This record gives sequence, C-alpha cells and structure tokens, in this order.
Amino acid sequence: MARKILLLVLSLLLVFYLATFCSPSSLSSCLEFLLRIEYQVPKFGFYDPDVHLPHKIWQTSTIPLHSFAEEPQNSVSDCIDNNPTHQYQLLTHGAFSTFVEEHFAHVPDIVTTFNSIDDLVLRTNYIRYLLLLTEGGAYVDVGTDCGRPIDVRIPAEYRRQAGMVLEVEYDGRDDTRYGMQVMLPAQFSTKTIIAKPWHPVMREVVLRMLHKLKTLRQQDRDRIHASDMGGVLATTGPGIFTAIVLDALSTLSRTQMTFENITDLQEPILIEDVLILPINASRWDQDHSTRTPRVQGENPGKRRGRKMCREMLDLHDTSKMSESTLRSYQESWPFN
Repeated sequence: MARKILLLVLSLLLVFYLATFCSPSSLSSCLEFLLRIEYQVPKFGFYDPDVHLPHKIWQTSTIPLHSFAEEPQNSVSDCIDNNPTHQYQLLTHGAFSTFVEEHFAHVPDIVTTFNSIDDLVLRTNYIRYLLLLTEGGAYVDVGTDCGRPIDVRIPAEYRRQAGMVLEVEYDGRDDTRYGMQVMLPAQFSTKTIIAKPWHPVMREVVLRMLHKLKTLRQQDRDRIHASDMGGVLATTGPGIFTAIVLDALSTLSRTQMTFENITDLQEPILIEDVLILPINASRWDQDHSTRTPRVQGENPGKRRGRKMCREMLDLHDTSKMSESTLRSYQESWPFN
C-alpha cells in the first residue's frame, strides 16, 4: 500500500512539473529531465558524500600484466608498492564487457552502447568513467608516474571534504598553440582521477558521453568508431571530459565555470566537493605546460577556448557550431 501511495505521489509531481515547465520552447529541457529520471531513479546508485574515498586503484590494459614491457611493469609496481593500503585491480580488455554487463545490467542502454564500440581507444576511455562511477577509488593510466602515494597527492585539509579529485593536465595560459590531445587552453587530466562512488559529476560524464556514443552509433549502422583522433578526443577524451565537468560544476555551484577558473592555479581549489589540483600535483618539476610570457588583455585563444567549451558538448552536431568555431577546430586537428 505504501509503495502505491509513493508511486502516486511521484506521478503527481511529474505531472505538475510537465504542466508547469514544459512549454513547446522548453521541450528539450523536459526531455532531458525525463532522461535523468530514467537513468537515475532508481537505476543509478545514490551518492553518499559522507563515505570515504575508496582505497582502490584501477588500471586498464589491452594485455595481461605479465605481457607488459619493463617500464609499464615498473609503473604498476610503483602503484602497488607506494599505496600499500589500497586494493589494486588491473582490468584487461577481455573483461571490459563482463564488468559493464554485471554493473549496468539495470541500465541496458549503457550495456548495448558499450558493446557496440569497435574503437579500442573509445572503449578504454569510457570504461574508466564507468569504473569510477560504480566502484569509486583512483583510476591511474598504466605508465603514469606513481612515485607519490595517492593519499599524499590530496592535501590533508581536503581529505575528508573531497568527493572527487582532478588534476590540471594542460595549462597554456594565454598561449594560442594547441598540441596533440589538447582542445582547450586549460584542461583536466583523465590519466589520474579519484572519486567516490556515484559522484554526481562523474554521473554527468557517463550520461553525456553515452549520448555522444549513441550519436556515433546511429551514424554507422549500430557500430561505434571514431573517424580520427579528433573524434575520439571529442567523444571520450580530456577535452570533452573537461567541458562536461566544468558545466556540471557550474550547475552545482550556481557559478559560471570555464577553463579560466582552472588556469594559472598555484594552490588546490575546492568547488563544492570537487578538489582541483594544480598542474604540478603529480609532476612537481613542471610549472606550466608552456612557458610563454603571460599576455595582458583579451587574446584570441581565450575567446576561442570559451566558445569551444560551450559548444564541445554538441561537437558531432556541426549544425550547432558556428562556422568560425568549426573551422578553427578543423584547422587545429589536421588528421585527414
């Protein structure tokens, strides 16, 4: 009886929302609201900010550990030896689908979409977000420097507050030159991410990338692959990851967040419960990715970065991108 009453109340609330907010002009936002109900209640887990960051280290690989070359093996050994209180797990490519099917059996859209991905880089990128969403802990790319223990990377005063920990990977300041795998003037690393299970920002990452992957699937007869590295980076890479995170933080903090909020960081900053570490968090000898003098005033790189960050979430729908932004994107990625 109580269950029926609860369902009735929820139904009435939904009808009230649709009647109040769903005008023809806001249909897309209503559909997004329904999408979030479909995925989050009760199919997705609920975030508990009071739990501790799990002492888990996740790594992924296309080959088993015993087949690694010497340098990656040393990196894995460092991760294990320098974090004795953490449980270590290497997930190989052959186990990706099994993990997704076991953890997302209640969200068949994710299972179907993941199993449709032919591109190995897309699969490897997306699985790290799924790992962190369901299990939490630290994801560390194989080959990434593990010389500093994970706990030491998080300043003591933030360890109880932080529900997610990110590192700035690239900070070009006002430099307009964009290197390989760089889409914004400043962006987060996806090589090292720490999070509690079901963190709302990671949930946004998973859902929005799912939408991107489904778009690719519709374009190519139910299979998913990227035509070039630019497509990979715009679907599951650091650029789109940064854009989604900044947009989610804007919603959570009710403050507009752009790449300019994470550039030139000298100290860690905490936004809600997301801790952002400066670029030298894991590479103590690196000041900034470029060493160009700081330019005063507005700069074409800043303007382009702001526009790219706004529009990247719809990157594969070129009709939604201005001609100048699309051209600058294509010029920056001479893959074809």
